[in-house]
Amino acid sequence: MDRPVTFCQGQRRPAWFNVWRLPPGNDEYDELGVSESISIIENIILAQVHSGIDSRKIVLVGFSQGGALSLMVGLTSLHELGGIASLSGWIPHHIRDVSQASIIRSRNSDIAPKQMIYTGQYLPILWCHGANDNDIPDSYGEDAISFIRHSLYIPEQCLTYRRYEGLAHSINDAELGDLVSWLMQILG
Repeated sequence: MDRPVTFCQGQRRPAWFNVWRLPPGNDEYDELGVSESISIIENIILAQVHSGIDSRKIVLVGFSQGGALSLMVGLTSLHELGGIASLSGWIPHHIRDVSQASIIRSRNSDIAPKQMIYTGQYLPILWCHGANDNDIPDSYGEDAISFIRHSLYIPEQCLTYRRYEGLAHSINDAELGDLVSWLMQILG
């Protein structure tokens, strides 16, 4: 699937949505790009459900911007998903605002803005983050976990936070091992 290309700090990068600088600022939010990307992932989930896959067996996993998108989809989806894993991701502050009421006009259709509307009783979330990540600092992960706990009321037993000393904005074997173990535990 071809993704849009964005320019971040003068570098051309493939992207789900535009990010103008790293780390992303609290005021930075590509509403149209985020909404269209969420719609793409929701359509993939819907196609899997229609093909007979139990939505509780679908786990969203992403790195960096993919982690942010996985969280935004998983925490706004009306499907009961199996879990979300964010590797060095974040939750944009703008999408946390549950008072949004506008409609976004995309190239293809009207898209209602997504809001954090978690409605499930049990949604396992694995958050992995490098302690030396300067692109998406570890503090972004800690802030998002606090939001998930205190604003969405996802139970503590559903949240797993792993911090990797010495890891920058990348993935290492320890993180992949933790992801595999977590997937085996939740999908059993």
